[in-house]
Amino acid sequence: MRKLLLAGLLLPFLAFTLIEWTPVQLDEKYTVAFPGEPKKATDENGTSLWTLEATDSNTVYLAMLIDFTKLGLDSSTMAVVLTQPEFFDEYQKGILGKLPNGKLVSSTTGEYKGYPVTNYKFTMKEGAVTYYSKNFFIGTRVYSLSYLQKKDQVESAERDRFFGSFNLR
Repeated sequence: MRKLLLAGLLLPFLAFTLIEWTPVQLDEKYTVAFPGEPKKATDENGTSLWTLEATDSNTVYLAMLIDFTKLGLDSSTMAVVLTQPEFFDEYQKGILGKLPNGKLVSSTTGEYKGYPVTNYKFTMKEGAVTYYSKNFFIGTRVYSLSYLQKKDQVESAERDRFFGSFNLR
């Protein structure tokens, strides 16, 4: 009985550690790892999006690269914009406006190698889905990582691993 209990406790941990994470090159400098091979799409503005729905259908991983030069902003303009708190408020409102029945739960800011980072937690679809977003503002680009999970899911080490996998090559 003890062995069965121990196996039941270790199995989810082993499954998590044995999943082969796939590094994805977002651009010439940055990568992020997904727990599988994501699908890539690019919209008419040149924004690239990588998406992976987990096999359990309870979780979705997203990485998006927004290059503001393709939207007409140069690096000197972005350097000024990134010093203004209003920019980050508008960015947050932009995300929230695209979420069905979205509500902001929490918002924090930080840094990654001296660059601004925002972390958001939203609920959407009447609270049935929790949407986590971590955004790295580097030069004229935003690297946005998102993790969506259904309401009945527990806090996830996979989300932390996904967000933590963002890296300069």
